[in-house]
Amino acid sequence: MDEGSLRKCKVKFSVELPPSAVQDVKAGVLNELNQNLLKYVDDFDGVVLSYSDVNILTKEPVIHPYFPYFHLDVIATIVLFKPTKGSKMVGKVNKIGEDFIGLLILGVFNATIPKSDIGEEYKCKMDDQSWLHIKDSSKSITIGSNVCFIVTRAQDFGGYYGISGSIIGPQTGVLNF
Repeated sequence: MDEGSLRKCKVKFSVELPPSAVQDVKAGVLNELNQNLLKYVDDFDGVVLSYSDVNILTKEPVIHPYFPYFHLDVIATIVLFKPTKGSKMVGKVNKIGEDFIGLLILGVFNATIPKSDIGEEYKCKMDDQSWLHIKDSSKSITIGSNVCFIVTRAQDFGGYYGISGSIIGPQTGVLNF
């Protein structure tokens, strides 16, 4: 996986907490952060994998005049999953179809390699649940194979983070180790 796909950064952001959080503001902030784990967050432009070093910057929060929430500024260190087009990833094959290969990245994120991005040197063999390499059987892809691919698209689809890729090109395909 390219180093840029996982990023650790210090971020400043805002949190709106309900009155029920006034007794334990830190717990309310942590609860808000927990709700963002493994989700794409527009403000961070990536999927939040973890957080640490959470500090509340606001000393005297302001209550909104039209609804009973109070605003806090927070700073934290977060780890983001943020693959970009052209980055290299490795995924474990978890599904084989006649027109795609399905993979899991980091055991969590779904990725798909459509037939158009698999290449002509592979042929699907559904009865074996594999994509057979015509010239070199050691390059055949089966369920459980680790596959290196190039990201062609990474996007949030309303809460579902999807990655598409290609194994056409150098240094891509099945990894035998």
